[in-house]
Amino acid sequence: MKNIAVLLPGIIRSYDNLEYINKIRELEHNNDYRFYFFGISYDFKGSDTTAWHTQLDIDKNEKLDIDRVNSYNFTSFEVRTDIITTDTGGYDGRILGQWKLVYDCFNLAKQYSTKTDIKFDWMIRSRWDLKINCDKLKEVMEAGYTANVLSCIKYVTITDQSFMGPVDKMETICSLVNHYYEYLSLSKFIEKTKEHQKNVKYIKENKHKFPRRVLRDRKNEFNLRFPAQSEHLLTHHIFTNFKWGHDAVNMKNKNKWWQLRNVRI
Repeated sequence: MKNIAVLLPGIIRSYDNLEYINKIRELEHNNDYRFYFFGISYDFKGSDTTAWHTQLDIDKNEKLDIDRVNSYNFTSFEVRTDIITTDTGGYDGRILGQWKLVYDCFNLAKQYSTKTDIKFDWMIRSRWDLKINCDKLKEVMEAGYTANVLSCIKYVTITDQSFMGPVDKMETICSLVNHYYEYLSLSKFIEKTKEHQKNVKYIKENKHKFPRRVLRDRKNEFNLRFPAQSEHLLTHHIFTNFKWGHDAVNMKNKNKWWQLRNVRI
């Protein structure tokens, strides 16, 4: 029997996507699996039609239907009210907040394992707003388990939306939040920040010259230190801690086991 922990940190935006929890559970029927779900979300429901606008979700203040969420029988589920809106530099805090919840979810699983003496053979970092292809999930999980590797999807950078691996490797990755400011103090990220802020300043001063989509997200990307901040930090973190292609591998897009919700920018 393989005991598999699924980590679900972040904002719940669609109750319909919770059904993928039950779809994953169906893999237990004909396989030697047992899934355990560890979730953390906030006490408000996010919009399912916008991206990168956390403050809009906070201001809207649509309360989460906690009873509906709890009906999916999580191994452990926590509701938070302490959302991080900015980091210490005054930049958008959603990247720091995201990785804090990832690490907190990991620790929920770790605490459960210690309390029950159930050892996890595999761990999956997922999200509330992902549509899961269970056939691909099983395929990647089995390949990664056999090779004892961290399984990722890499484009230019490694995507932070989902990854999976053995618990020891996942503990290393999920602890990225502990290195957040350390990494941002590196010269390459300082330069990325300077360059991005220079571009932001220029675009703001000359906004009449630029079409709406010059930046991926004109409202919030102005507040980031640099574009794809989370993905760049994750890629650095993985390359620092693992031998790429050996301990951590690119499963490539054809093996992607999830689809992100469609969003409006």
